[in-house]
Amino acid sequence: LESINTDWSTLFATQTKGIQAKVDLNSLVELRNTFSHGNPISISIENVQRYFVSGCYVLNILDSIINQIEYTGLN
Repeated sequence: LESINTDWSTLFATQTKGIQAKVDLNSLVELRNTFSHGNPISISIENVQRYFVSGCYVLNILDSIINQIEYTGLN
């Protein structure tokens, strides 16, 4: 993101600093990578769903930054 727009990168880092949703999204990405490389994964569907919702939340924050709309939370 920083190589595209440093202001967006700074805002994104500020708005996602320390939030669980970002941790969850990173966990989802790690799970996908593990699975895509043929390694077994062990996780409940409830956790996958939580990670997915968190990912949507983080992407909505990013979308609001790019489109310069203040994001106020989950819709």
